[in-house]
Amino acid sequence: MFSSTETARVAILRHERLRNLNGTEYLVVNHSVTAGSSVGVRWYQITNPNGTPNVAQQGTFAPDSTYRWMGSIEMDSAGDIAVGYSASSSSIHPAVRFSGRVPSDPAGTMESEDSIIEGPGSQTGGLTRWGDYSGISIDPSDDCTFFYTNEYLPSDGSFNWNTRVGSFSFPSCTGTPVFSLAASPSSQSTVPGGSVSYTATATPFNGFSGTVSLTVTGCPTGATCTLNPTSLSLPPAGNSTLTVQTSSSIPIGSYVLTIRGTSGNVTQSTAVTLTVSSFTIVPSPASQTVKRGSSTTYTATVRPMNGFNGVVTFSASGLPANATAKFNPTSITGSGNTVVTISTTKKTPAGTFTLSIIGTSGGSSKSTTVSLKVTNGK
Repeated sequence: MFSSTETARVAILRHERLRNLNGTEYLVVNHSVTAGSSVGVRWYQITNPNGTPNVAQQGTFAPDSTYRWMGSIEMDSAGDIAVGYSASSSSIHPAVRFSGRVPSDPAGTMESEDSIIEGPGSQTGGLTRWGDYSGISIDPSDDCTFFYTNEYLPSDGSFNWNTRVGSFSFPSCTGTPVFSLAASPSSQSTVPGGSVSYTATATPFNGFSGTVSLTVTGCPTGATCTLNPTSLSLPPAGNSTLTVQTSSSIPIGSYVLTIRGTSGNVTQSTAVTLTVSSFTIVPSPASQTVKRGSSTTYTATVRPMNGFNGVVTFSASGLPANATAKFNPTSITGSGNTVVTISTTKKTPAGTFTLSIIGTSGGSSKSTTVSLKVTNGK
């Protein structure tokens, strides 16, 4: 996969387009910027660029922690704006995706993104060059259809790039009876055994009327993905809930789920990201000795995996009779330490015991073991 270092090396691309609509000149431009811990697409719409330029609106498209870079931006004859880009992370192969907006959308915002192809492979061999084939253009025959070209890898390797060309348009420009499909939120995080949901919304345009059948692909092994309902009758706009239930065996990682809506010869799709994260518990020390009637302590450290930021609560098992365990603090968010105090009484039996320190977050539990030796004090 692309590392953050590789992404940063190609995050300086700038792409711009100039258009005259009803006597007003518009310049749309984008470049890549740091967005939190990743990279996002920074875009601007500028009026009167050949006179006194004015930034009419601007925004950064970075709906989650995925890197989005090598953007290319364009405007159609109705003033709709679209931007295409590469998308990748430590767990997602470089993909070709796009987003866009119509003039009635809130200023500075883009709508949910869609996917042209989720790349099957990543660049290897220490190469740092990417994106020679990223460009977006408008079809001159209708001045509405966007054609976006970018590269992807069909498998892990070096110098084995392929080119993918995708086309799309905004109903407000073409006037064709169609529907749009969007999903919210664009990304969700859970732990193994947890459940998340998304809302898919189908909206009719230009007098569209019909039944839209919904399907989902990309559901990972160790999870079930269910749409309810599986079809929508338009108009009016309708919603379907995508529920993803994960099992305790699902691998840690990020997954792209594609929701498709089909009605006759019209097919629309939208992509969402599922991130499965977890944690480990590391104890210190591995063993302690305590005299009956006294107490001792361990430190349990929660270490996050794949961006885990959930709340972990603690419990213990395997304690000898007449012994108790207390945790301070009783819960940790994301990462940190808790002090485990084991208290014994005069009635606690002597011997060596294996204790389990258990951390639970949502439907996921992780445990570690320590040794406790109880002496009679003689």
